[in-house]
Amino acid sequence: MVLTTLVYGILVTALGIIGYFATGQVSKTALIPCVFGLPIICLAITGWLRSQTTKQTLIAALVIAVLAFLGTARGFGGLVTLLGGGEVARPTATIVQAIMAIASLGYVLIGGSKLFLSTK
Repeated sequence: MVLTTLVYGILVTALGIIGYFATGQVSKTALIPCVFGLPIICLAITGWLRSQTTKQTLIAALVIAVLAFLGTARGFGGLVTLLGGGEVARPTATIVQAIMAIASLGYVLIGGSKLFLSTK
């Protein structure tokens, strides 16, 4: 579970950095995924180094991932519009939001089930 959390944190952080450079370094709001990813990376490392706090740190990471999903879920609507051939105001932001929402939902479902079904 710690590895899953670390991979999710790295993915979300990389998504923010890629989004920032994809927008031509104009919009600092493209770095918002990093605000979620960096604490999750820190929590994963803490859970790995201090095995007695693993469950608590991973629950905290899940809470952050739920907040990330709730903040980016609206990107699904824009993605459907883009895939249907329509136009949105900021296509790069819409794609980044949708990817982050999918990754966050996947982490919450997979990580949550692993964490709460574990015998530890």
